[in-house]
Amino acid sequence: MTVGGTTPEHDLIDVRDYGFADWSALKSLISDDSSGNAVILLTASDTITLQGVHTADLHATDFIV
Repeated sequence: MTVGGTTPEHDLIDVRDYGFADWSALKSLISDDSSGNAVILLTASDTITLQGVHTADLHATDFIV
């Protein structure tokens, strides 16, 4: 899934269905792709790409874990 045009002050990404223990577990699976977009590796076949968002810009408050 690729997401663009989100508003960090209002949008949350709900990843509860993936069973992450906490923010630290999720954070370890987020990295920037070659274009500088944050990519969240949810499973071996499920990813979320946040266009125009860098990994360093993401915080625990952006997610429902």
